[in-house]
Amino acid sequence: MKQTLPYLVLILIGLLTFTAPTRADSGQALTFHQAVELMNENNLSLQIARINLELAEIDYEKALASNLMSTSQQGQMQAEHNLERAKHTYRTAKRNNYLEVFRAYTEVLSTRRTLAIRELERKIADHDYTIVQEKVRIGDAGRLDDLREMNRLEAAKLDPVVALSYE
Repeated sequence: MKQTLPYLVLILIGLLTFTAPTRADSGQALTFHQAVELMNENNLSLQIARINLELAEIDYEKALASNLMSTSQQGQMQAEHNLERAKHTYRTAKRNNYLEVFRAYTEVLSTRRTLAIRELERKIADHDYTIVQEKVRIGDAGRLDDLREMNRLEAAKLDPVVALSYE
C-alpha cells in the first residue's frame, strides 16, 4: 500500500489539474466524493476483489445446489465461510482504497494551502524589502539590513519551488 501511495497522489493531482479547466467552465471542482468514485472505478485491486466476490457468490450458490442433493452440513458451512471471506476481502480492499484516496486528497489540499501560505509570505517579504529599501534611502537603515531583507525575499521566492519539489 505504501508503494502505491505516491502513484495515487500523482493520479489525484493529475485528475485535479487536468479536469480542473473543464470543470472550472461549469463552475465545479473535483470533490472528495468524486475522487473516491474515480478511484473506485480505476483501482485494479478493488476490481479484482469485486470479481473474486462475484465468483465466491457463484461458488456459494453452486455449493447450496449440490448440498441439496447430498445434505452435507460441512459443505454448506465451507461455502458460507468462503463467501464471508470473499466479502471481507472486498470490504477490506474498498476500505483501503478509501483510505488511500483520503490520504492523497488531504495531501493535495495541504499542498495547495502550503503554496498559498508561501505566496503570502513572499508578498510580505516583498513588502518588507520595499520598506527597508525606503529606510536605506532616507538613512534609517544600513546596507546590511538591505541585504538581509533581500536574502529573505529571495528565500521566500524560492520557497514555493522547494515546497513543490518535496510534495
